[in-house]
Amino acid sequence: MRQLHGLFVGSPSKGKAGEEILKKVMDLPIKMGLVATDQPIESNRVEYAIKFKDGKLLPIDATVRSTREISELSNENLTDERRAELAKSIKKAVKAKMEEVGKYIRPPFTVEQAIVAVPDSVMQIASELTSEALERKVFLVWFSALPYFSFYLNKIYDLYAVRGDVARLQEKLQRIGHHMAALSDSFFSTSFDRPLTKLQEGLTIIKGTAREISGTLALEIADDVTSVLPTVVKSRFSDTKAGQLEGS
Repeated sequence: MRQLHGLFVGSPSKGKAGEEILKKVMDLPIKMGLVATDQPIESNRVEYAIKFKDGKLLPIDATVRSTREISELSNENLTDERRAELAKSIKKAVKAKMEEVGKYIRPPFTVEQAIVAVPDSVMQIASELTSEALERKVFLVWFSALPYFSFYLNKIYDLYAVRGDVARLQEKLQRIGHHMAALSDSFFSTSFDRPLTKLQEGLTIIKGTAREISGTLALEIADDVTSVLPTVVKSRFSDTKAGQLEGS
């Protein structure tokens, strides 16, 4: 019961004892690998950090205790003035931590947010600072909700990471579509059809020229044969006749 009182109201022995109690609350997400402890971030170290699948971290600062103020607030005989002073002191400590936690936000190693975790009793007093915290890119979370918040953020982050991948894929597909659109009918007509037509026309001309050359050569050969044939025949006839005379 004393540990629970220290967790939700404020640890009577500040510092490490309170951190150990919070560690018990965070035991499951730590064992599941969703949360790291004593996480280095550049030159700093933070008590906890939510680990996302892409390797980025979400720092968690859980050092706000306000133990003395919380303990004094439990006194039913406090005057309204004193109660207001204590509440103001608690809010001041939380606001200071909201500003200080910015040192852990170091993209691309971390996401652009951080968490300030406080005892539930502190959150009851400082809950009005939630909106201001969000403006500073800080989540203000009470201890008892921190494990559930860790699970929730992991699911949401994964969902948006998938959407981001889909968005990048869609962008690439759009670029491909743009490039494909450039391969229009006019492109094929200009780049392929027309050259092929010209090539075909050239081939036809070459074939026609080859036929004409072949025809011309054939005619030349025929003329030569016609002009040479009588001489050959006459020579053969003379040779034959001379042989006959010699034989007689």
